[in-house]
Amino acid sequence: MAEWLKIYFLSFFNDRLAAKSAKYGFVSVFLTIVLSFVFFMFGFMAADVVPFSTHYDNAGQYKEFVHNAFSDSELRVEIKDGLAECDTLVNTYTNESNKEKYVKNGYNLIVDTRKSDTLIEFSQVAVKGDAEISYEEYLNLTDKGKDGYAIETRYTDKFLEITGDKVVTYENYLEGISKEGTDSYNREAATAYKELKEKNLTGDEYGKEIYYLYVKYYFSNVQSVLMSAKAPVLSDYYYLNFILGDHSNYLYLLDDICTGSFRTDTDIPAAFAGYYKGCASGVLDETSADAFVKDVYYNSVSYSMSSYFTSAIQMAPGYILVPVLVGFILFLICKAAKKQFGQKFVDCYKTVNSFALVSALLTGLTTFILAFFVFARKLYLFMPLIFALILLLRCAVFYLTNSAKEKAVQKEQPEEDSGIY
Repeated sequence: MAEWLKIYFLSFFNDRLAAKSAKYGFVSVFLTIVLSFVFFMFGFMAADVVPFSTHYDNAGQYKEFVHNAFSDSELRVEIKDGLAECDTLVNTYTNESNKEKYVKNGYNLIVDTRKSDTLIEFSQVAVKGDAEISYEEYLNLTDKGKDGYAIETRYTDKFLEITGDKVVTYENYLEGISKEGTDSYNREAATAYKELKEKNLTGDEYGKEIYYLYVKYYFSNVQSVLMSAKAPVLSDYYYLNFILGDHSNYLYLLDDICTGSFRTDTDIPAAFAGYYKGCASGVLDETSADAFVKDVYYNSVSYSMSSYFTSAIQMAPGYILVPVLVGFILFLICKAAKKQFGQKFVDCYKTVNSFALVSALLTGLTTFILAFFVFARKLYLFMPLIFALILLLRCAVFYLTNSAKEKAVQKEQPEEDSGIY
């Protein structure tokens, strides 16, 4: 056991120990795969998380933009009980007066701390190429006429008011598709509508429930980013149009989340998103702005653990198949060069695998260090390549040193079998 541990952990640094790894089973291989997963996951996590504070401190123009926003007495943002509160609405993308006041150094600002799960007005349109028609016009088309159209959902930040007239409209539609024998009959909708009426709900509660049914059966596949939402809410407007949209260089403050994107003075991109839980309560101002941004990011790292776990799983083909490929290359080279070592693929693979553990560790460390100079999310794509390069370099050293030893032995004992194993 002691010898196995010595070989397993020190082979990367000693060719003699690496040569002995071929006589052991595949327990080492399995353990290396598990530990490589750990090194890749935490290496990427460290690269993505740790440099953020440094990147923010080195983003002078972004800090000026943030300070400018929070130094305005008219924009009073208060963090209270894990939520943000502000009486002012700001959207520099859609409001020209906001743009003149808050856009600085090319950065945009959104502040909307109204309840993110509030129902909003939305619409759907049918689009085919450059042509666009209303959803109502689309529904009146024949099946053949609908060919080629794609349905798009347009969200607004205007709160939905469910009036008595609207409730009547919802009821009339549901009544229509609940009549058996008609072309528009929908058995599922009829059952749902019947069950709703049997609940004997009244007032706002009834209005919301019948609206949910109307949205579900009238529109085409309307969904929300909130799992619990049955119809579009304010979060959808901001998430789909801005947070998940094609935007960069910004700061958005919503009721429960803050997200931003910026570039450092050396043009390294950085992005963050986090919740207010853990942030100090109080009104944000120019002096507390920097600490607030960092707190938002670092206090929310635990929520991203699943994404780092998934990323490490996605890189599995790299740290599993690369040693196999490098082992096969070593085997072919040894065969072609007629070396006395490396004449069996399985032996070459086990030898290469004895280097994989430290190679994976070095990959994680290299990624972490480079993240201070390069965007970590881009480095993620290159981690398997870094791993492969380290492994190839170490195998090249192993091949050259063992070839030199074999040649030296052959010179001393030209007529004897001078295998190095």
